[in-house]
Amino acid sequence: MKKNLKLIDWIICDDLRRENNGKLIFVGVYLDAIVVPSVPCVLPQLVLFSRWDFGGAAIEKFQCAIVGPDKKNCAELTGTLQGQQHQQKKYNLQFGISPFKIEKTGLYTIIFTIDGAKVSTGEFEVRLKE
Repeated sequence: MKKNLKLIDWIICDDLRRENNGKLIFVGVYLDAIVVPSVPCVLPQLVLFSRWDFGGAAIEKFQCAIVGPDKKNCAELTGTLQGQQHQQKKYNLQFGISPFKIEKTGLYTIIFTIDGAKVSTGEFEVRLKE
């Protein structure tokens, strides 16, 4: 495991857009929970944005899994990093899952794995509208 890797922060939202000047526009940011009218339900898209401090380390492979309350993977994303990230200390990883199916309410866990090593996790709740 690369000890100099650090997850700075992460955000889940409905959409993420990049302006021509490089700024990001987050649309429909979820704070403490994703609130749905009923389950099962389908979100047209769920975007996961994460900001990392790689400490200048060369990173090749990454994986992100979203695990549901039943401990089964709802989504799993894998990829490789290429290009200028090897010269950067900080880096953004963003994933769009479309559609995103929600089968149950409860706590969902986000598991990040980089170069085969589990680096960090985050959690969000799915609950019914009151």
